[in-house]
Amino acid sequence: MIAFVNKTKAQEEYTTISGHVLEATMLPPYSGGYVSLYLVTPTGQYPLVDTAILGPEGGYTLNNVKNGRYLVKAVPLYSYYSMPTYYGDKEFWETADVVQVVGDPVVNVDIICTPIISSGGISSFSGYVFYDTDLKAKEPAEGVNVYLVKKSDIIKPVQGVTTGGDGKYMFGGLVPGEYYVKVDLPGFTTGKIDVEIKSDGEEVPVPEITIPKPPVLDIKTITNNSIITVFPNPTTGKLFVQSSMFKVQSVEIYDVMGKMQKSIKAEEQNVVIDISGFSNGIYFLKINNKTLKIIKQ
Repeated sequence: MIAFVNKTKAQEEYTTISGHVLEATMLPPYSGGYVSLYLVTPTGQYPLVDTAILGPEGGYTLNNVKNGRYLVKAVPLYSYYSMPTYYGDKEFWETADVVQVVGDPVVNVDIICTPIISSGGISSFSGYVFYDTDLKAKEPAEGVNVYLVKKSDIIKPVQGVTTGGDGKYMFGGLVPGEYYVKVDLPGFTTGKIDVEIKSDGEEVPVPEITIPKPPVLDIKTITNNSIITVFPNPTTGKLFVQSSMFKVQSVEIYDVMGKMQKSIKAEEQNVVIDISGFSNGIYFLKINNKTLKIIKQ
C-alpha cells in the first residue's frame, strides 16, 4: 500500500509528515523513542534523511520533507510491549508501505507498533552486530534493529530490539524451538542467523552478525531553503554544523528519553559543538526546529 500526498501549484514546496506512534496496547510508548525517515531512491538506496523524537503522547513531526518516496519507521526504546515497526505495520523494509510525497503541506502517518510476543519461557540469548569496515578493530553497530523470528511462524517476528552502544542485542522469555535472527537495514539484504534452543534455560552460542556500513557519514538537511550540514557522524567528540545561507539560530541536543543535554544560542553560519563529555549512545540534534539523529562513540 502507498500513501499519496497530492499538490496544487499554490501550495508550498515542502511537506510536513506528522502523526502518532502507538504501542500494541494502543498507548504511546511509555519509555519514549523516535521516528526515522528513509528516502527511497531510484538506485535502490535508502538513506536516512530525518529523525524526530516522540513526544509525551507519542506524537512526532518531520518538517521540510521534499517530494519523493519514503519509508517511515517508529522505534520505541526499552519497551516490553512493542518492537520497531514501519508504516503499514511491517517490521522489515522489504515489505514496508511507501509514503509518496508530491506536495501537500501536511500528511498524517500513524504507526501501531507490532507487539512483542512473550511465550513464557525461561531461555534467553544475546549477540553482537558489527559494521563491515577495513579497520582492524571491530566497529559496533549501534541503534540497529534486530528481530527474532520463530521458524514455525515466519509471518511475524516474536521480538524486536535495538542494539546498544556496544552493538549488543538480547532476547528473553523464550521456549525451546528453532528461530532465526535478522537485522533490518534499509536497502541491504542482511541474511539470517539460525538459532536453536533445545531445552529450557539453555545457553545458546550466537555468531556475530556483520552488516554493511551506510556510506553517508555526514547529515544534510534543508531548513528555510538553507542546506545545513552536520559532520562527522558518528563522532567521538566534536560536531561541526555548517549552514549554506542563513545563520544557525539555536542548537539543542536531546538524549533518547527526550531530556535536553545541551543548548546553544549560536547566530552563526558555522558552529562547533563539543560533546566529548557525553556518554556513548544515540542523541538528537535540533537545529532551527529540525531534528537529526547523531551517534556519540
